[in-house]
Amino acid sequence: KQKCYLNTLLVQVDARIPDYKKLMLGFVSYKNFSPPLVTENIPEEVIVNPFIHNYKGYKGIVVHLLNCLGTKFDTYAVTPDDSTYEFLDYPSPRNFIPKDKSMSIKVKAKDIKNVYLISPDFTEVVKLRFNRGKDGYYCIEVPDLGRYEIIYIVQGKKDLVKDVLLSTTEEFPTIQPFPTQTTLVETEKVKTKERKPDLIEADDFSVTKSTVQIYKNYNWNIKDTIAKDGVCVFGKGSNLFEMKGSFNLEVIPNSLSLEICALNDNSEKKCLIEILINGNSIFKGSNEFASDEWLTKTYTVDTKLLKKGENIVTIRNLEDSTKVDSPPWFMVNQIKIIKK
Repeated sequence: KQKCYLNTLLVQVDARIPDYKKLMLGFVSYKNFSPPLVTENIPEEVIVNPFIHNYKGYKGIVVHLLNCLGTKFDTYAVTPDDSTYEFLDYPSPRNFIPKDKSMSIKVKAKDIKNVYLISPDFTEVVKLRFNRGKDGYYCIEVPDLGRYEIIYIVQGKKDLVKDVLLSTTEEFPTIQPFPTQTTLVETEKVKTKERKPDLIEADDFSVTKSTVQIYKNYNWNIKDTIAKDGVCVFGKGSNLFEMKGSFNLEVIPNSLSLEICALNDNSEKKCLIEILINGNSIFKGSNEFASDEWLTKTYTVDTKLLKKGENIVTIRNLEDSTKVDSPPWFMVNQIKIIKK
């Protein structure tokens, strides 16, 4: 691809030449007169990826199909076919082939017993029809494709799908609609738990620009301490650099401190953090926690920083990093509010 400027706006121009693609595919398939898998009437925008499966006596071939038809080339960019959705649209590949044709894959294999179609787009398991041709290929009809599906080809005596999933259907099920933002919120609703007074637990925190990811019973590299739930903040270049929790005060106490149970990341360096109360810093620097055990540290809060009602505790990761799920990170289990 090459860049160009149009009315001072930087855009991407697709400079690829389709003939070069044909040429490269020709090199790959040159003198390969008997490829292990051949597709028929499956659009090229559908990614087909086969694997051999062999586990504890279960043998088979796994073919992954991913629908990438939901994009279009719009002058200077590839865009979702239905731009009103945050996610890609996934039209049926059958809409892109002649009505009198059917999609199929041909597999060079021996001893095929059963063929199944499994997909997260529906709950049913579909048993597929297949037949063996004179050329030594098994031809398997692909009835349709939603967003993603797996075709599992059973070889040998043991049938993994039959042993694990039991019931099947021969009809292609209705594809479940892709969740919109509204349905995502509805399906992710969690019953509001009763907060313990003067305690901020891992699932009470909110994290910058993202849904909180709770690490349940975290115990990787932990010694001599019980596994605990934790919530992480990552480098300041990520969307997960800051967590916030709150506690309420009916009156301003004579003294107040925070007992924080936390964990440093699993590297040798102490992650740089900052702890704030109502936007005012009470600690800034290398954290004082261990990498191999949950420790509790106490931080005294100047009561002048407190207010009646809701008070916000903020913990920030100050490291210059964009990484997520790898160091530098800082994990908090809970914060106890100690008042006198």
